[in-house]
Amino acid sequence: MSRARILFARFVMREIRRARGMRAVPSVGRAHVSLARLCSRVPWFPMRAPVTVRPLAPLDSAAARALADTVLGDAPYAPSMLAPLDGALRSDSEEYRALVVGEHTALIGLIVFGATVGALGAGRIYFVAVDGRARRRGLATALIEAACAELRSRGGRFVAMEMPEEPRLDGARAVALRAGFRPEGRVSDYVREGVGLAFLRRDLVGSHDSGC
Repeated sequence: MSRARILFARFVMREIRRARGMRAVPSVGRAHVSLARLCSRVPWFPMRAPVTVRPLAPLDSAAARALADTVLGDAPYAPSMLAPLDGALRSDSEEYRALVVGEHTALIGLIVFGATVGALGAGRIYFVAVDGRARRRGLATALIEAACAELRSRGGRFVAMEMPEEPRLDGARAVALRAGFRPEGRVSDYVREGVGLAFLRRDLVGSHDSGC
């Protein structure tokens, strides 16, 4: 058993004894102690909690920009991804929309998407950003599903995503593929020499509808 698991087991037993007000270790099945409550108090214990996805609000402006800046960093493609966020912050238009996930007073997730002007039924996801401390909780998937659902409700037939073929984006690409996106094409050496641009697509209606 790993040291982390041993420490966690000791923590649970200590809390059970405290809850029952007795020194002997009681039967776990008889102790009225919430395991979820105990786990939530251990910072390194992974817990998946329901999240609420909501539209970007004007008060989110500074936090949204800060999150995007942190996630994108100094990547050469950052400006082209931040421009749609600026568009969503300026106005809630069909072309630029955004959804966020908040936790307590912090904004921990963001997706920017919209309809493709001049292309009937075509949608686009510009980028998804999740705070590094809140990853591996399904937030990116939840944001993608919410964006797809909104696009479909507005008549969208498919949604496209452009993704630089950077090693640092391998995780994001894996999330997109699990969310039902499929490779549609690529442009070699687009970002810079040796780094291309991949095009991903997800159908929103018909036999390939992934259920968003």
